[in-house]
Amino acid sequence: MGEAIITRRGGGASVNTVQRGTASMGGILTTDITIAEIDSGSSIIRIINPYSHSATVARLMFAGQIINDTTIRISRESSEATNQNIEWEVTEYKNVKSKQTGITTGNATITSVDPSKSIILSSATSSLLSNTIVDLAFTYKINSATLVTNTGISKTHYWQVIEFK
Repeated sequence: MGEAIITRRGGGASVNTVQRGTASMGGILTTDITIAEIDSGSSIIRIINPYSHSATVARLMFAGQIINDTTIRISRESSEATNQNIEWEVTEYKNVKSKQTGITTGNATITSVDPSKSIILSSATSSLLSNTIVDLAFTYKINSATLVTNTGISKTHYWQVIEFK
């Protein structure tokens, strides 16, 4: 498994650090990657999925999780032998009031947040063997102070909500 990590300090008024890298996954379901230390309670991970017209959805959909202050995990539901290079990005924020995470196939109830001061980010995995682009579509949104809703096709979603002070 190859990996590359780029770390940047500073940035926008609310950003503390940004780390980016690439993980190579061929024939495995999950990979753990060591990163520079972050405050996991103030950080989110974003997966930049590869795309190929001939690939199945199960091969294309990867989910990211922050396991602890120095480890992230990238997962998928299909362990096809074809190697995929997965780009990821971890952003550590300043002035975070709360962070909530979950794994679900539908809507999720959360502890109350101020939607005007919160962001949501999600990634997903799927076992679908189709290669139809619509099978990749999904969106999570903060529907109310206590509800995040899935506005796409049901898959295994890994969501993260950060509320700022």
